[in-house]
Amino acid sequence: MEDKPKNIEESDKKDNVPNFDEISILFKEVHSYFSNNPKLNQIKIKNEDTAESKENLISKFKIDKSDIDLFENISSNEDIDNVIKEIQAITEKYLNNISDVLNQSKNESKEDENVKKAINAMINAILNFRKNIKKINRGVEEDLSIDKNIEKIMDNFSKLIEDRIIKDCIAPIYQGMKYSNNNLYDNLLICLNEWLKNMGIYTIEIEEGSSFDDSVDYITPLGNEITKDYKLDGTIKELTQYPYLFNESVKICDGKAIYWRFE
Repeated sequence: MEDKPKNIEESDKKDNVPNFDEISILFKEVHSYFSNNPKLNQIKIKNEDTAESKENLISKFKIDKSDIDLFENISSNEDIDNVIKEIQAITEKYLNNISDVLNQSKNESKEDENVKKAINAMINAILNFRKNIKKINRGVEEDLSIDKNIEKIMDNFSKLIEDRIIKDCIAPIYQGMKYSNNNLYDNLLICLNEWLKNMGIYTIEIEEGSSFDDSVDYITPLGNEITKDYKLDGTIKELTQYPYLFNESVKICDGKAIYWRFE
């Protein structure tokens, strides 16, 4: 593809919110882009709602740990500014891919109100994330130790990731994939997983059927379901979200799960 589709920022510079009516002419180009990009076609939701596809759903959200650590070489407040710039650069790079997915899906889902609402909500969340990257140095002070300042920016960034990406994008994608066969969710998840991985974020893999107590430090229970099988008592019935981390000492958010309770 020779000409690159407009990204989110370019689609509506005036108020920083995309106007999908103005970019509908890009549909054919974006469709061709996805058809010819094997990486984005690796994951497909089957038309039929098979038990196998639903059982393996959470595994699609797994992000392997990488060697990337944006915060490891900070030795001064100037380095903090450079880290913020790096995060902004990584974000802009992946916004193009995310925009491509959303643009295509908006055109393909004109009659699906739930998908349109999900798209608009995710766009707002991602734009809000981008807008607030520059604010993750709030609380950084010259008279504090560099370790304290690093702790502050990591806490701020973790909170931003959790609120705008995990809660507002990842969680809705899980629900969308669970109850819909729209490829929007698969293709968007691929982009988000790669984006998070390139910021040094990864997930801890917890298996459904494992003991809830073994993972209690990383899991928030969403509730329980009654079982007559005592062997299932205290095991995870459904994992709806992995725990997300920067490293072993910085947890962005807990995973979420429903567990079995014997009665």
